[in-house]
Amino acid sequence: MAKSVEDTLFFRQHMALALNEVGAEPLARHFSLDQFHAEMQARREHQPDALSGTSTHDTKRGEDARARLYTLTEAPQRWAECVNRWREMNHDQVVRLKDGPAPEPAVEWDAV
Repeated sequence: MAKSVEDTLFFRQHMALALNEVGAEPLARHFSLDQFHAEMQARREHQPDALSGTSTHDTKRGEDARARLYTLTEAPQRWAECVNRWREMNHDQVVRLKDGPAPEPAVEWDAV
C-alpha cells in the first residue's frame, strides 16, 4: 500500500509538493499556532528523547528542496504566473500523444 500511495499518488497530488513524502499526510491539516505549540509540549512530555528527523533514506527530496517548495505557498499566484509563462515559452515543444500531451500539465507544474 505505501508504495502505491507514497510513490504514485503523492506525485500526482500537487496541492503541497513539499508534503509528498514517505509517512507524510499531504491532505490539508488546519490547526492554529497555539495548537501546534500544545502538540509539541505534549510530545516533549511523552517522548522527551525523541528525534525530529527532517530527512531519512526514504525521503524523495532533500531538506533544501522541500524548504524551497514550502516558500511557493507564500506566493501561489506568483508561482502560477511563472508556470503559465513557462508553458507559453515552451508550447511548441509539447508533443501530442494519443493519451494526451507530453509533458502532462501536472508534471510540468511539478517540474518547473
